[in-house]
This record gives sequence, C-alpha cells and structure tokens, in this order.
Amino acid sequence: MFTRILNSINISKGCNVYLYRNCSKRVDNVLNLKTKYNYKSGEAKKIEKKKISVGSLSLLIIPAFTFYLGCWQVQRYWWKKKLLDELEERMSNKIVPFPINDLTKLENMEYEKVEIEGEFLHDREFLMYPRGRFDKEFVKNKSNVSGLIASNNLSSTGAHIITPFKVDGTDLIIMINRGWVPKNKMPKSTRINTFPTGKIKLSAIVRKSENRPQFISENIPDKGMWFYKNFKQMGDYCGSMPIYLEASTEHSYFPDGPISGQSNVEIRNKHLEYLSTWYSLTALTLIMWYLRFLK
Repeated sequence: MFTRILNSINISKGCNVYLYRNCSKRVDNVLNLKTKYNYKSGEAKKIEKKKISVGSLSLLIIPAFTFYLGCWQVQRYWWKKKLLDELEERMSNKIVPFPINDLTKLENMEYEKVEIEGEFLHDREFLMYPRGRFDKEFVKNKSNVSGLIASNNLSSTGAHIITPFKVDGTDLIIMINRGWVPKNKMPKSTRINTFPTGKIKLSAIVRKSENRPQFISENIPDKGMWFYKNFKQMGDYCGSMPIYLEASTEHSYFPDGPISGQSNVEIRNKHLEYLSTWYSLTALTLIMWYLRFLK
C-alpha cells in the first residue's frame, strides 16, 4: 500500500517511478495519460490543439458565396424599389396627348396614360388567348359586375381583343387592346353589337414589346396563336405599326363587349426576403464551421 501511495506522489511530481510488477500495467496507463494531459495545474487539460486543414478552410466557400448572394439581393432590392417608384409616378401623372409628331418618345413612356383619337378597324381584329382578367375592379372584388361570366366561373380564362386603330388626321395605324372577354364571347358572332364605329377619343396605357418568356411557345401568326406580345409580329399580321396601347377602364362601352383596363402592372419586390435568407444562411454556416473546426 505504501509503495502505491509513493508511486502516485512521484508521478504527480514528474519523478522516476519504481513499482512492483503487478502494478506495471497501471503505471503504463498513467504515463500514457501524462502525454495527453497536464497534471501540474491540478486539472486535466488538453495540450493538443485542433489543426485547421486546407479541406476545412475550403468549406468557407459556402458562407462566402451566400454572403455574395445577399449583397447582390441588396442591389436588386434598391433597383426594384426605384423601378416601382418610377412606375407609380408615371401612372399617377395626368393624361398626356399621344406623341403623334414624335413617336420615338414612346420608348420612354411605358405605363403612361395617353389620349388618342381615331377609328377602330374591326375587320382586322385578332385575339390573344389564353389570357386572364386583370382589371382592378375584378381583382379587388373577385366578382363580375358586368355579367360576362357566372359567379361560379370566376377562374375562367378568356382572351384579349387586339384591334388596329387608325389615328385621326394621319395614315398611322396602331394596335389597341380593347380588353378581355370570356371564352364563350371570343367568336365575333357572340358580340355583334359591341363594335364602336366612327371617330372615338380614348385614353390608353403605353406598353413595350415583350421578349419571349422562358418555357413559352413561339407565336404562330399564320394560325392566329399568340403566346406573348411581340409587336413586330403582331403589326405585320394586322397591317399596323409596332405600337401597342391598352385601353383604360373607362372604355368598357358595352355589356357584352370587352372589359378594358387589362394592364397588369403589378411588380412584386421580394428581394428583402431573399437577402434575409442569404444572410441568415451565411451566419448559420459560419457558426457551424466554428463549432466544428475551432471550438
């Protein structure tokens, strides 16, 4: 017993130890522990430190990339906010005359409301199908006040009626989106008394031609199939200049006619949500990396 106590004291002081054979295994275990722990402080503390490898450092690419995406979304957020502010300002402006003497101004007038006078060329009209209904009254109330579709058919799709329009006092022919009709009103024979004739003054929203969206089919003019608004193709089809306006809400003349005001100008700004997501992922992955390789 005395020998064991003495050996323990000597081990703690770092001295040489001489033990009986039956204690050699226990001493070997103690000596092995001494290589891993510091006994001088009275507590078992690890001497070895974790080494950071090249592989662990390479994992920092993940938070670096998500941080970059967060910064990119910040830029996108302010860009979209500026765009929305400009759009709101344009749509809140007063109606201006259609720039008949300088059509190049239309390039910078998208979403502005203009006043124009002329005559519809109904014999050249064509349909863009399928199209939803976007007038504010419908979107707000989710009901049909014009009696065009039944209350249990609110989700029905229809078509937009595009009609060439000869500008008064000129030979200029442009295209006017007169509005939306349900599928059962697409044939002309179902809306015989819905074609205004003679000189008409109307207000309309200026729009720009679209690039073909991804996953959307190409237009097939020969078959009258229009999946997106390509003004050049549309103008060639109906004998018009590639100028396109959308009649505003006050031009729904007839109960069974097209419902105007189909300018879908809702632009969502979700970039604040996106940047929050990317920055959160950055913080989370950095914490995980720290806990795994440093702590």
